[in-house]
Amino acid sequence: MAANQNQKNLFLALGVAVFLVLVISGYATINDLAGKQSQQHQQSISPVFALIENELTEPLHIAKTLGEIGVYDQYFRSEEPDKDALVTQLKGYQDAFGFQFYLAHDKSRKQFNSDGRVFDLIEGQIIWYFALKDETDSEIQAVLGQREDVHLYIDVRQYDDDGKFIGFAGVGKSLSDFLESFERFRGEYGHEFVFVNNRDEIVLSSISELSPAQAETATSGIGIKQLPELYWYDEFTEKSKDTVEPSVIVEAEEGDLLVSRLNLENLNWSLYILTPLNSRQQEVNQSFAIYVALGMVLILFAYKILYRIVDAYIDKVSSNMNQDPLTGLSNRKYGRMFFNRMRKRNRQIAVVVTDLDHFKRINDTYGHMAGDQVLKTISDCFSSVVKKQDLVVRWGGEEFAFILPDTDGEEAKELAEAARLAIERLEIHINESVNVKATASFGIYASRQYADTLDVMIERADRAMYRAKAEGKNRVLSGCEQTL
Repeated sequence: MAANQNQKNLFLALGVAVFLVLVISGYATINDLAGKQSQQHQQSISPVFALIENELTEPLHIAKTLGEIGVYDQYFRSEEPDKDALVTQLKGYQDAFGFQFYLAHDKSRKQFNSDGRVFDLIEGQIIWYFALKDETDSEIQAVLGQREDVHLYIDVRQYDDDGKFIGFAGVGKSLSDFLESFERFRGEYGHEFVFVNNRDEIVLSSISELSPAQAETATSGIGIKQLPELYWYDEFTEKSKDTVEPSVIVEAEEGDLLVSRLNLENLNWSLYILTPLNSRQQEVNQSFAIYVALGMVLILFAYKILYRIVDAYIDKVSSNMNQDPLTGLSNRKYGRMFFNRMRKRNRQIAVVVTDLDHFKRINDTYGHMAGDQVLKTISDCFSSVVKKQDLVVRWGGEEFAFILPDTDGEEAKELAEAARLAIERLEIHINESVNVKATASFGIYASRQYADTLDVMIERADRAMYRAKAEGKNRVLSGCEQTL
């Protein structure tokens, strides 16, 4: 069902993109309102998003995709990874993509790098690892590191099949590479860029004195400046209250400054574009600000749609890599990824666990081929019962799990009862002379608590399912009253 939703999202995104193209085409008729300054600013916007795509979004998607399709699984499963094999693989990615690659391995407490370096992850010395390990609000972090040669690292959290944290895999890019790109933009367009993280720390900037400084010694920290320190920040904040993507004219001694803010949701960052306004056009400054604000909102929508399309494609690739080969349902690993993503988006979530009754008897009587046919038929039945937003997972053997976002206990019970009745009414065709009947027992658990992990919810739903079996099978029972 998740794959169908991704396809629907793609078509919706493409439809919106076409609509935006039409809107932007019509909007071009008012281009002369802002004159030459507006034209220069508009010309700079597309390169800005090309910069974001090439310098930030591309390494983010590479890091995310490699982690999700399981290229590092064999190393994370090992207590002590094969150093030579892992470093060689990371070096191959570095040669192919042009970024540094690394893997931080929690079991061995070692970090392996594509440049051949391998070092121990020692608490108190490798500060970033232990800080991000406990920071579970985001699966992806973009942070600065390597004191002697400052790099931007995109760190992607990794989990095993049971949802346990096992380390990080990511990419790194030298800060000097960003500064070279910024210098080209500033020379051509005269605009400055300030990238800020969710802690108001300036992590990247075209203004050299704002960029994080390299450490003078191996023990000193990276010099990071704060956004509120900038002279225009207070006025910008006051004028942009209650505005999501504002463009504000700020007064300054050397001339007015147009400050535009864009939210980069995929990194949890903000981008501030600083545009000096020409004194010859002060009379159209207000109109120019309105024009730029509308234009940037439209372009931002297009950028977000592009990101959703790429993200949906990655989800589709990941889903194919994490699919149960017999039933076509998602496997346990993908189920965990889906749950973690849905838990962040939905406060309310429900889990249904179901196990086929007397399945061993079917295998023993008709053979394992018949058992496989029963599993495939019932999987199709489950997929037809759930909503498009839901996910059905083959949890193992004849046990299945439904992950139901934005669903409370009563709704989950109704869905489970519908699935139970659908199976009860099935005539499963085995061969020309044999049709079999099957039933299943269901346990449900719903929660609004973010702390309730998938393991917790599966365990409680599992208990309810076994109670259903003990009370006669072919029934639905709740794990507990819905948690509020």
